[in-house]
Amino acid sequence: MKKLAFIALYAMISLNGAAFADSTNIESNLPECKTNEDRIKGCAEREYYANGNLSIEIPFKDSMLEGTKKIYGKNGNILNEISFKNGKFDGIERQYYENGKLELEIPHKDGEIHGVAKTYHENGRLREEMPHKNDSLDGVVKWYYDNGRLEGEFPYKNHEADGMWKWYHKDGSLRFSITFENGKAISGTC
Repeated sequence: MKKLAFIALYAMISLNGAAFADSTNIESNLPECKTNEDRIKGCAEREYYANGNLSIEIPFKDSMLEGTKKIYGKNGNILNEISFKNGKFDGIERQYYENGKLELEIPHKDGEIHGVAKTYHENGRLREEMPHKNDSLDGVVKWYYDNGRLEGEFPYKNHEADGMWKWYHKDGSLRFSITFENGKAISGTC
């Protein structure tokens, strides 16, 4: 979860330096939000970089986030996109590296993480798989080295460590393990 919070913070920091300006670099056909009435009818708030490129586009309808919010880098590449329905996260959130490659995918339903969140190494290989149920880790979290081999597997139940956590060397051999029960370590081996 800390990593997901870090990624969200990264997305906000990447927007630093954005400024309001007029530009024709608009992705959606929604009119610009100017009044509260516009947010009820349907509109998009937009911010732009000093170079005129679109920085962020946030769609509204019925005074709530509705549609796909998009964040762009100064070069115009998309950095983050997430869908909203009735003001809540709903759909797959995607974040991209500056080079355009996928960095993470987080499935949302009714404002909660539901499904397997994934992060990727810059080389495109899977880095982490984090199964969620009703916004809580539930299942086996897996980490992978950038060569594709399994680095660790960590079972969770209702957002608590539960079962044997295993860490592996890059060659695939077991490095060490710790057994958890209801979030507490009860044994380990090296």
